[in-house]
This record gives sequence, structure tokens and C-alpha cells, in this order.
Amino acid sequence: FSKNSIQDKTIKLSSYLPLYNKRKHFAMLGNFRHPPNHDSIWFAKYILWPLIKHQMNQEYNTDHSDVELHIYGAYPDKYTKSLTNKKDGFIVKGPVENPFKTLSKYRINFASLRFGAGIKGKICDGFLSGTPCITTPIGSEGLNDHLATRNEWGGLIGETINDLVLKSSLLYSNEDIWMKYHKQAIQVLNSHYNIENYKESFNTIFSYCLSNNATYINHLRKKNTMKQIFFYNHN
Repeated sequence: FSKNSIQDKTIKLSSYLPLYNKRKHFAMLGNFRHPPNHDSIWFAKYILWPLIKHQMNQEYNTDHSDVELHIYGAYPDKYTKSLTNKKDGFIVKGPVENPFKTLSKYRINFASLRFGAGIKGKICDGFLSGTPCITTPIGSEGLNDHLATRNEWGGLIGETINDLVLKSSLLYSNEDIWMKYHKQAIQVLNSHYNIENYKESFNTIFSYCLSNNATYINHLRKKNTMKQIFFYNHN
């Protein structure tokens, strides 16, 4: 990546992003001290990854024995490091300096999250690098609510173990489908998460809050029911 390309207001599809044949393997990204990430690694290691490898070899009659799942993240403990098994293609890599450059080398951004809240930064990093995602409904929270259908998203969402396995195999092995979601990952960021699309309305609201500080802030506080409940219980 060049410094300028990352800072562009919109991400260009063909300007610097490697395409299907220039990428290989699956990648997982996340801080190892975060319980949802720790659980997703266990889930991938013992449940999903063996089934995915088997499915790819069986369905496409090609040798995918060299396909690997690489795990990146800060603070890997001894247990996490011990999960590495090169024969199975499950490799814990540890900290990553630049997630954008790293993910741009991979064909799939894998996020097998079973719990957690909020927008997942690892999936946004994948979209920024043009890397389609395989994840769960938990992983996609907040990132597909604005879309008419999941078909418009930047990857595939699996609701069951079998669903995750089949969709992982399909997205990794089919170049046409991969290209579709590669393009959509970029489009989702450009359409819904580009600061230029929201800067004017944000500045308007922020200016209004500043000019009507006491009145407007009190109005917002009264509407925040959960805050009132917590404040009441605290006192």
C-alpha cells in the first residue's frame, strides 16, 4: 500500500488491491486478550477448520491440502501459541504491524465470532483491503443493517456450522463469487462509511448542540432511558 492510497476519500477497486489469483489462505485477526476472539479461535481450530478443509477437497476435487488459516493478534498466550499445527494448516502468527497490508495478501477474512457486541474492526479492516469476509450474524452486527439484503454485503454470513463450512469453501474456491464480494466490500465502505457522506450533517448537529447547549443536552438526556435507569440505581 502507498500512504496516499490509504488516505484517499474513496477506495479505488483496482488501484492497489491484489485480486483473487494473487491471494491465498484464510486469515483471522483480533486481540488475544479479548474473550470473543479467544473463543472464535477455539471454534475455528476444533470445529470449523477441519470441516472446511475436508469440504474444499471433497466438493471441488482439487487438492487444498496447502490452504492454511493464519491467526494474527496482539498478546498471544502460551495456550494460543500451542494451537499451531502446520500439518493441519492452522498457524498462530501473533502480532501484526499493518493489518491492511497483511489482509491484502489473503483470500478470506475469517471471523468465526459467537458472541461480542458492536461493529467489528477486523471486518472493516478486511473491507478496506478488499478481502471478503466469512462471519456469523454476531460478526456482521451493525455492518449490514443499512443494506436491503445480505447479498449486498462484503462477504458471506453463516448461521450454522454447516453454513459456515459450505460458504467458506464456496467463497475461497470460486473466483467469480469472490470477485463479487471483493467489489461489494469496497462499495459498502465507500457508500456507508465514507466521512464525506456524513461530515455536513455531523457538523450541523454538532454546531446546534454547541449553540443550544443546556436546552438540547437536557433534552437528549431525558430521552436516554438506559442512562436514567443506571443513574437511578447508582444513587
